[in-house]
Amino acid sequence: MDVKRLIHEGSPRMKKSNGGMIFSDHVFFFTTSSAHRGRVFSEEQREKLLRQFESDPYPDQQRRRELAEELSTNARPIGMRSIQIWFQNKRQRECK
Repeated sequence: MDVKRLIHEGSPRMKKSNGGMIFSDHVFFFTTSSAHRGRVFSEEQREKLLRQFESDPYPDQQRRRELAEELSTNARPIGMRSIQIWFQNKRQRECK
């Protein structure tokens, strides 16, 4: 449901605030798609993931754990969930 379409700007009960609108004491925040950022892998990390994908597109939990440890850096640790999502997305892209 598009809340913006339901609330028109001429309404006497609507006020604008920082990043959102207040309507009858309820605050609605509207974010753009650019506000959501996914994990960004480095070129080296992508190459390792691609090599693994070519050999096995369905790595088990132990292999995902190993990949997460191999690809993690001190500045940006990578979790098993990020690895799992990368493989899911890659398999989906391969189907298209």
